Amino acid sequence: GNWNVTGGTFTPGVNTVTFTKGAGTQTLNSGDQNFYNITHSGSGTLQLLSDVSLDGNWSMLSGSFAPGARAVIFTGSGVQGLSSGGQSFYDLVHSGSGTLQLLGGPLTVTHQLRNLSGTLALNGRDWTMTGASFINQGTLSLFGSEVITGLTQDASGGSWRYTGDGANHSYSIKGYDYYNLIIDAAAPLADSFRLDAPLKVNRGLSILAGELDSNGFDINVGGNWNNQARFNARTGMVTLDGTDQAVLGSTTFYDLTRTVLLKDALTFEAGQTQTITGALVLKGTFGGILSLRSTAPGTQWRIDPQGARNVVFVDIQDSRNINSEIIDCSRNSFNSGNNWGYSILSLGDDPLAMWNLNLIQSTESQSFVPYNYIFGSALTNGLDLLSFSGMFVMDQIFGWMEVSEPSSSETDHEKKLRKPRPEKRSMPLLNTGKTKLPLRLPPAPFALPPFFKPY
Repeated sequence: GNWNVTGGTFTPGVNTVTFTKGAGTQTLNSGDQNFYNITHSGSGTLQLLSDVSLDGNWSMLSGSFAPGARAVIFTGSGVQGLSSGGQSFYDLVHSGSGTLQLLGGPLTVTHQLRNLSGTLALNGRDWTMTGASFINQGTLSLFGSEVITGLTQDASGGSWRYTGDGANHSYSIKGYDYYNLIIDAAAPLADSFRLDAPLKVNRGLSILAGELDSNGFDINVGGNWNNQARFNARTGMVTLDGTDQAVLGSTTFYDLTRTVLLKDALTFEAGQTQTITGALVLKGTFGGILSLRSTAPGTQWRIDPQGARNVVFVDIQDSRNINSEIIDCSRNSFNSGNNWGYSILSLGDDPLAMWNLNLIQSTESQSFVPYNYIFGSALTNGLDLLSFSGMFVMDQIFGWMEVSEPSSSETDHEKKLRKPRPEKRSMPLLNTGKTKLPLRLPPAPFALPPFFKPY
């Protein structure tokens, strides 16, 4: 017969309500009462007259299912099973903190699938969306072998976790954009997951177990890169295109790129090594320095760039270049200490050095007022020349300058670091804290852009 609740309370415990009618239609009106397990074993039709919520399993063993415009809602905190029996759902909602696992038959949704929390596990079953929308705020777990049809991806939230089946297979990453992507291959024989198209991950990409094979395709990541297993870079480029990102674990990249227009930081895991066999690009801009930092200040992160390097407008700290070739970023970068294997010019390294700074000219003004930017005293003013010294603080690049260092012989330590011999070269001014420098300005007209801050 029919199930119709119009009042009172139904307490399901951990029991099963089974619909067994051999022919015809049985109706289900839940009256907003929760079920534990629902099973349909009759040869007839189970028709919903209301939304249905359950904390246990849904099993369509035989017969047909008529959802109407109603939702089936899974609310459990443990593992729930869904056996569709090949029948379609109108609205399917997973709101429980546990795992909803597909068991018997594929999953077909005709209006909306909402995975609001916990994990929805395809478990090797195919998934079809027939004009239906998808909202993912939890985790969608899949082997990688499933056939997914008609999906409009939700790349604004949630995670996709590829687990494989633990049988040493190779599966393709589905050709969608992702919010978070997790490679977490199951034991005993971890599978490999390969790209068949360029990959875009709006937030984090984590390789926890198994292998991610780029197959030569490029990867863009907007959050953290976390590799605790294997990454086969082949000839693909990894581009970090978010803000305040981190590189965790040790990875061998082919090309690795991080460029910024505004001031930002890229953090590397202390004690881990990033190897780049192709091109390394770590690039800030004239008005936005890219800071390279360790996850544990004082403990170095290691880098091994084996190909071309383009490292400019960076502020480096706690880094050890283990490659035999020095990374030369002496013209436009800043040394914040505890670095090895770099050529970096730090204005505060030698407080006794006399630096001659020839600032770029500008037609914006015919005069220069030093006390707007410098806390110190003017020394001379004549013949279109203004020299002064004082305490100053700069938190941005303000322009190019020519630097002449005083002649001195290299120490053994300097030779090991291949510190450049004194020479004239162009570089930007960076944040140096409090430093006394004699400054020599070029003939007017000259104007100092307003990045220069007084101390």
